[in-house]
Amino acid sequence: MALALVGNAFLIHETARVYLKKHGISPRDVPWLDEDLSAERIAPHLQGGLFGAASLVVDVSSSKDAKSLAELLSSAPDAIAVLLDSENWTSSESGSEVTRKKKAQETRAKHYEKLGFELEMLPTPTKGALIAWVAERAKKMKLNCDRDVPKLLAETFPDDLASVVSELEKLALLEVKLDLATVTKIINAVQPTSMFAVTDALVARKPKEAWEHLERLLNTGEDAFKLLGALQGHYGLLARAYALKTRDGVVSPKEAAKTLAVHEFRAQKALEAVRRYKESTVRREQKLLLEADAGMKSGLEPTLTLERLILELCV
Repeated sequence: MALALVGNAFLIHETARVYLKKHGISPRDVPWLDEDLSAERIAPHLQGGLFGAASLVVDVSSSKDAKSLAELLSSAPDAIAVLLDSENWTSSESGSEVTRKKKAQETRAKHYEKLGFELEMLPTPTKGALIAWVAERAKKMKLNCDRDVPKLLAETFPDDLASVVSELEKLALLEVKLDLATVTKIINAVQPTSMFAVTDALVARKPKEAWEHLERLLNTGEDAFKLLGALQGHYGLLARAYALKTRDGVVSPKEAAKTLAVHEFRAQKALEAVRRYKESTVRREQKLLLEADAGMKSGLEPTLTLERLILELCV
């Protein structure tokens, strides 16, 4: 008995837990495998025992062997196996890159179906669909809220369903009418961000988005010199990824991860970022970083220098 859940990470994990409970299995008692996946590691968990059929959850989202691992899971009909294949793109990535990743995931989904998996697609809802999803979730939780509240939550956390649910659970503790003004005061209205959001936007050539994420970091007290260091590390990784690609041609994320000494996911993103790079691109980026570093250390206003650097890197 095998189920393949493809789509938003929060939704597929939530659905997996519901599925296991329906079969009388506590999610806490089931092995959830998501790192160092191999046939040798998974096979022992597919063997039943004295207490009934085997059960396990395998997250192949970051695995390059998703199809072969799926074949292994489907070969054990007596086991209750759940395969998770989550989206690995964000709204800050370019449209062409998201399209490429979606097509690859859809191809894998068709393969899961051919293997006999029960397939459920749970993509991340966006825009109007996201507002409707938030409204439906609030309704299920029996929240008494104005019609504009779901829109506020959807716009505040467009890529983070877990945060939406967390805020709804927080609001459920209140015994008041949830109007827009009340909810705005209570929720974390400033969308959480990180330096990864800045660099993702830079790679996608979205200066406004990169600048907005940078401003949020600065407004929370992050040091400009520390943020510059993070940028230097990011573009240093891209330069090394470009050099590796130029030297070896086509290289797998796994091989790149070993050479670049980073996690496979970061190696994959770096290779994707430099796919259309030229040597002049790398030289220009490093020159801008060096100029910003020298400028900040020689007395130029750090925040303004960093903001200008962000915009120049997007050109």
